[in-house]
This record gives sequence, structure tokens and C-alpha cells, in this order.
Amino acid sequence: MRKYNSIQVILCTVFILLGISIHAQKNAVNYLDFGVANAEVLTRAYLDPFAGMADANLTSGWNMSPRVMRKGRFSVHYFSNQSLAKSNKELFNIAQLIESNQLSGITLQNPQVFNAPSAIYRFKEGQDLPALNYGGETITVPNGEEINNLQMHSISATVGISFNTDISVRFSPPLEYSRLGKSHMWGVGVKHSLIPYFSFMQKHPFLETSVMLSYSQLKSSNDISYQGQNDQSLELAGKALSARLLIGTHFNIVDLFGSIGYGSRSSDLTFKGSYANIPEQSNNINDPIKLNYDLSAVEYEAGIQLRLYFINLQASYTYSNYGMVSLGAGISFR
Repeated sequence: MRKYNSIQVILCTVFILLGISIHAQKNAVNYLDFGVANAEVLTRAYLDPFAGMADANLTSGWNMSPRVMRKGRFSVHYFSNQSLAKSNKELFNIAQLIESNQLSGITLQNPQVFNAPSAIYRFKEGQDLPALNYGGETITVPNGEEINNLQMHSISATVGISFNTDISVRFSPPLEYSRLGKSHMWGVGVKHSLIPYFSFMQKHPFLETSVMLSYSQLKSSNDISYQGQNDQSLELAGKALSARLLIGTHFNIVDLFGSIGYGSRSSDLTFKGSYANIPEQSNNINDPIKLNYDLSAVEYEAGIQLRLYFINLQASYTYSNYGMVSLGAGISFR
């Protein structure tokens, strides 16, 4: 086996063993029982926290020290990124959707049972799921899953170039992850030091400040099935363009840093494939649900990086729409 094939096998094996705990919500497809228009409204509310938590993985996983690498120096890191659930996103109110005329032809069987679980929350045995009257039938809404966090693992590499600038790339290989299906992520970032522009900072070598611009994409595909039909999938496509100002201190073995910026981020969720027997549809319909979530927001991050000879350890917390914890380990030759 050639050398580069051996490296690929090792990397893939590591990622398979680590796994990934993002959970695609197959139950969302059951909302098609209420027709396409109603399913779009209900599915949007059901998958909202799932889309937000998956998107949060695009905000972290970089070598975020404000110190820019010198020309020709490089680092390679492994990152485990974990987005955190919000308790206020566990339920959504179907009564409000009915009262605001977002749903058509639907009534609650029991007006007192109107809170439905989102994709990240599972009703326990004995809890009543809302039952909806639609088209002469009574249909119970699908349950969710108990999800407190979503994890992704990635490799990040940074190299210093000219003009007080370094370039980073990161990726997660396209593999079959647990419950997410085939998924991969990639990104590229550019960091530029601001020290040369501020003479007072040049007098304090422990102070560091820089700006970073990054772009990332995340894609995943998970098999779903409406009424036992085949060749259907839930596709997620997220993208993020982020600009941040990084400020921190640089000492012999430790960097303390923080950043603030803005991320233009969005996630698309699509039911792909051909779907038959959807109420109010006389023919098969292709890709019946297409949702876009605008997740653009201010991004904050605080973290620490330890350097033990050429070994780097990094921990950070990022907050935007959702909280995000990132742990990294790697080698660096500065």
C-alpha cells in the first residue's frame, strides 16, 4: 500500500472510532401526512434547533490564537467541536401556529395539549403528544430525540505566509457517521496581524491582535422514508462566512484570547427524492420540503492555548445562536 493510502486509512479509522453525535431526525418526514403546505410549517418548527446546532459547528475548530504564524511555520490540529442545546427550543406551540393561520385545515383534538416536541426533545412514556384533526383523521405528531449536544470532529492545518498573514484549512472526511449519514465539512481561513499598524502594541510583545476571515461548508445526507417509500433523504447544507477581531496575550507557554465578529450563516434542509400519496397531491412530487434557516448573528469566543514544546492544546467557548465548545490538540512549529 502506498504511503498516501496508508495516511487516508489511518485518518478514516480515527474518525470512525470517534464517531459523530449529530442525529438526523427521520421522524420529520411524517409531517407530510398533513399536506405539503402544513408540513413545511410544522417541519420548520420541528427541525429549527437541529439546524441551528448543526450550523454552530461552523463557528469553531480553527487555530484561534491571535498570534499570526511566521512565514514558513505551520501547525496541524485535531478538533472536537460540540454545540449545546437550548432548553427554550425543546418545544413548539401548535396552537399558536393554528391561531396565526400558518396551518390550514388542522385543529387540535385536545386544546389543552398543544406543545409538540422539537427534533432535540423526546416526550417520555406517559406524556401526551398533541393529536391533530386533519382530513377527517386524527394524527399524532412525531416524537423527537433527546439531544443535549451535537459533535463534529475535524482536522485543521495552518501555515504562515508573507505580509504578517497565515492561511488555515480544515476538513472532516466524507464518511458514514452514526445517525447523520454521509457527512463532510471543509473551510478556509485567512488571519492577518494588526500589530504593525499600532506602534504602542509593538512596545508590549505579550499583546496580540489580528483579524480573521473564514468560509466553511457543511453537508450531510440521511436516508428517510415516507410510508415505506425508497430513495428519499434528508439533506442538510450549511455555509458560513465569518469575520472576527481577535485580541489576546501571548506568553512563553500560554495564549489567552477572545474574539468578536459577525457570521453570515445559513442552513438548507431538503426532503430529497420522489414522494407519493401525500394528501392533496394527485401526483408524485419531487423534493416537497425545502427549508432555509438564516442563522446570521454576532459571534463571541473566549479561549486558551497551551504550548508544551511543539505540542499545542486549545480550549474555547463560542456563542452565537447556540453555544459551542471546542477542544483541540496538535503540533505547531512557530
